[in-house]
Amino acid sequence: TVAWQYKGIVNLNEFDKKSKYELNISKIIGIADIYINDSLLFTAENAFISFNYDISDILHKGTNTISIKFKSFDK
Repeated sequence: TVAWQYKGIVNLNEFDKKSKYELNISKIIGIADIYINDSLLFTAENAFISFNYDISDILHKGTNTISIKFKSFDK
């Protein structure tokens, strides 16, 4: 169950397919699914680890969304 969600938008007016684009996230507290353009990138399950992911193949020119969906601890 999703307890709450953060959603951000990144507009890329210019996009170079030869460039490398990374998502860097540090210290997510809790369990969360990270999505780029509605594609699950990874699930974070540790509060004190930094995550670096190459998202070059997921991004595109125009509007891109980043969503972090925090899961509820309720069972």
